[in-house]
Amino acid sequence: EAVEMIEAPAKEAGAGADERLDLRAAVAALPEHLRLVIVLGVDEGLAYAEIAGVLGIPEGTVKSRMFHAVRALREALHAEADR
Repeated sequence: EAVEMIEAPAKEAGAGADERLDLRAAVAALPEHLRLVIVLGVDEGLAYAEIAGVLGIPEGTVKSRMFHAVRALREALHAEADR
């Protein structure tokens, strides 16, 4: 789910190397608690339940953090595109 939410706008725009670098920079700029769920969910391919186990937090908290992380990434990438 999260991967599709992040990648869909990039695919529509014909994302190239620059867009991938922008995404990596945006992920790196996230607060740690949001960055961790993105990295574990998107980069490592873990399910919400697995992320919850790794981080020792409830699954609902993982879902909430993923939502906020994806929203922050979209905002950051749209702001970058508007420059």
